Amino acid sequence: MEQNKKALMIKDDEIEEVKRKGDALVLENDNCEGEYLYSVDLKKIVDDAGIKLNFVVLGACHSETAVNIFLEAGAEHVIGI
Repeated sequence: MEQNKKALMIKDDEIEEVKRKGDALVLENDNCEGEYLYSVDLKKIVDDAGIKLNFVVLGACHSETAVNIFLEAGAEHVIGI
C-alpha cells in the first residue's frame, strides 16, 4: 500500500450545466458568489499544482455530472454520493 496519498472532497449542493464550455461545478467564493469550475480549468489547476487525483469523493445533489467533470480532469477514481 502506497503512503502519502492525497484525497479531495468537495461538498456542493449546486451543479449546473453551462452550454458554452460544458458541464461545470458551481462553487461559492469568499463574496458568496457562484463561480464556474469547468473540467478543463480543473485539469489545469491539478496539472499546474503537479498533483495526481487518485480518488475523489463527492457529496452533491447531482453527483453524476460532477463525477464526469472530475474524470475528464484526470481523476483515476471518483465516488459520487
